[in-house]
Amino acid sequence: MVDEDGKPIAGAQVAIMSFRRGDIAKEIEHKRLPLLSLTTDANGIWTLDKFFSGATQVLITAYSDAYAPDAEDLSDSQRLSDFYSGKSKITLLRGERISGVVKDENGKPLAGVSVALRDVPLISPVQKTNQKGEFDFTVAKNAEEIHLSAQKKGYAPISTQMPLRSHPWEIIELSLESRKTRITGIVVDAKEKPLESAKISVRDLDFFSQIDYSDKAGHFSFDNFPNRDIAVSIFCAGFAKELNFELQPGKENKIILKVVKKVSARVIDSETGEAIKNYTVERASFEKNAPVRHISWKGNQKKEADYSEVTRDANGGFQNELQYASREYQFRVSAEGYYPSISQRISNDDKQNELIFRLEKGKTTTLRVVDSEGREVSDATISRSRFEKVESTDPDAMEQSGHPTSWMGYPYIQYENGELSKRNSILYDELQTNADGVFVLPPCKEKYRLVITHPSGWARVYSRELQADKPIQLTPWGKIRGKILIGGKPSDITKIKCVNWVTGTLLNMSNVAIDKDGNFELNYLFPGRVKLIQDHKRLKEVLVEAGRTTEIIFAPEGRPLSGKLLLVESKELDLVQIYREKEENAQISSPVRPDGKKWEE
Repeated sequence: MVDEDGKPIAGAQVAIMSFRRGDIAKEIEHKRLPLLSLTTDANGIWTLDKFFSGATQVLITAYSDAYAPDAEDLSDSQRLSDFYSGKSKITLLRGERISGVVKDENGKPLAGVSVALRDVPLISPVQKTNQKGEFDFTVAKNAEEIHLSAQKKGYAPISTQMPLRSHPWEIIELSLESRKTRITGIVVDAKEKPLESAKISVRDLDFFSQIDYSDKAGHFSFDNFPNRDIAVSIFCAGFAKELNFELQPGKENKIILKVVKKVSARVIDSETGEAIKNYTVERASFEKNAPVRHISWKGNQKKEADYSEVTRDANGGFQNELQYASREYQFRVSAEGYYPSISQRISNDDKQNELIFRLEKGKTTTLRVVDSEGREVSDATISRSRFEKVESTDPDAMEQSGHPTSWMGYPYIQYENGELSKRNSILYDELQTNADGVFVLPPCKEKYRLVITHPSGWARVYSRELQADKPIQLTPWGKIRGKILIGGKPSDITKIKCVNWVTGTLLNMSNVAIDKDGNFELNYLFPGRVKLIQDHKRLKEVLVEAGRTTEIIFAPEGRPLSGKLLLVESKELDLVQIYREKEENAQISSPVRPDGKKWEE
């Protein structure tokens, strides 16, 4: 564990969790292993005597008092190899100190409140407030918002996300409310019969740890709550789960649970009527009556369907429980040599208990991928997604936010640093080319598009354009090599966001690290416009060409300002920052937050 200057950090807290995937009876199963907590020694080294060797992903979180917390996701083979060989190096950056105070509903400071910073996974820095109710943490200098939770016995805990204050000397104020109200209720079935041992979990972020179980008469209660509605989820064996039921203080809340619906399905050949036994089932779920623009098939990114919720029988059929009362479900069944079949939406309220998937035989398509010089490309990634019109989104609003969800009414495919993002929810297939640059597409009736990516280039092809005797040729990536200077010197900006999309379907959004000299490099860009954004502000827009490296230097003009700090009536000022009205690119003493506001006092 080192800082940005390469110096070891002693006493840093480190948390490690590993994930693995195993193939059990053709079912893909995710297993999470226990959390490991460690502390670095005087040389900044943490040591694991034993560790599971089959992990496919390792998540490491670290923090130290003077440094901003950070998390590292070790999922590629090289970083995993470094981890197991003891070569992993985590760098923590010096951060900015924030301070706050916790008060009760009457404005009186509260001592002994546990305040946690929850901006990183696995571990959260925790502090107890002093006699004045004060606390402080170190966060990243460019942090846009923070997530804090606070709790103290006798008070309602809170969990809140807030934008980072605009002035460094501003104090964050948190308020805890005394808990005085008792909330009660009863859990029954559709025939008004009380249900015992139903688990009632509070979903409200302020009370995330509160749980109660119904007694023999179906009753439950929560004590010492504030006088307001509280959202709960209810789980009872054999019944559909309720996810968001509102409990009201001052009344007996009645929760009626419905028996969980079990759906049976048969998969048959549409011509012969014979059962098909080798097939893949994927399930999507969404809120009832909600418009669905992009169906998020479970596990569709890597064809890891939610097999664990599907029970197969000896005749080739399957059964599934619709666990949630407030959701609708849809199934997609695919088999080799057949067109996929998608069911209608069903829920626990429907009377239908059986689904029949009649699969039609279809032809596979064999295609070949070559680079810009006509050479076969092996291990290229092919992503096939639907290409159907969806509700349009305002392009201007998308451009301002830097988070477009569609363009000209079509869903996009998102990439990060040239690799397929895990956030995609519209994929049908993800394939790879063999040593000869060849891949085989399963049958598909819908209009679709193919996006092929490889270190040597990329291509986008629509289903209407495919020709079996014509290879798909990759276009070289564009590149940017740049430097950010402010006032002629490297800035203290450590990371910027890159937004790069192709009209109609592709988005490449990546966070780019900037070294201490202000240099950065982007290697996998779609030709076209690339926007560099920092703190929601556009730094620069660059036009990138295929196969070329664009060199840029971002150095906004400005002039130095100097001033004198006077201590009035012996009052100490911890931090002072001068703002120049509408001087968006002003570079003044650290920390810098040029938001155009007036210096008022």
